[in-house]
Formats: sequence, structure tokens, C-alpha cells
Amino acid sequence: MKQDMAVRSANRSLTSKAVTYKGLGGYDVIEFVERTVRAPAAGEVRIEVKAAAVNPADLMFRDPGWPNMTSNIVPGMDAAGVIESVGPGVSRLHPGQKVIAAVNPVRPEGGAQAQHIVVPAASVVRYLRVFLRCRLLSC
Repeated sequence: MKQDMAVRSANRSLTSKAVTYKGLGGYDVIEFVERTVRAPAAGEVRIEVKAAAVNPADLMFRDPGWPNMTSNIVPGMDAAGVIESVGPGVSRLHPGQKVIAAVNPVRPEGGAQAQHIVVPAASVVRYLRVFLRCRLLSC
């Protein structure tokens, strides 16, 4: 049933919230906005974001000394979440899988600090608890 819902939603856009900077400055320029998130195209996936990191670069995007930045950027370079839907040609990832994604925040759709993001499947890997546990224990 959940898989069927994901397949049906793959062809539709949805409304979702995102963090954005309405300009350059301090924390007072941060706001939440509603935006339309498109369906994934060929080779892309749409992720329901559960966590997004805040990197030093994200803070620099609202620094007046940072060159060529426009307002209304959605920050975030790293996201963890669940595949909501997949575009045509994506066979390695499936709806419902827990994943981690690398995101370029200066692309037109912005970065990872949003409820839903569409990214190339090539920038997404499955979340593997065994791998993470082994790395922490130096196996």
C-alpha cells in the first residue's frame, strides 16, 4: 500500500516547507517558506528529509562578505531521510528506503534544509546502520 502511494505521488508536485535566507545578515534573515516541490525527473529521487546538517558554508551564505549570493537561498549540503518517490530509470533506490544525500545548495532548487528535496539519484546512498556502527567501533 505504501509503495502504491509513493508510485502515485511520483508524478505529482507537492507543497512543502523550507528554510530560506531572505537576505544577507544575522539570524533575523532566516525564515520558513512554503514552496512547491516538483516530481522527480529521470534519474532523480524525492526525499522526505528527516535531518539536515548546518555547515559553516550555510552560515556564509548570509554573510555580507560572501560574493554573488542572492536572497531566498535554501541552505544545506547534507540530508538524511526516506525516499518518497523515484523518477524513471532509478532502480538502485526505492520508496521507503532510509538514505543520506549530498546536496548542492546553490542549485536553483536550493539545499537540504527543507521537508522534501529532489536530487540526482547519483548523490544518494542508502543508510546502512551496520556500516556506521562498524566505523564507530573501528572494525
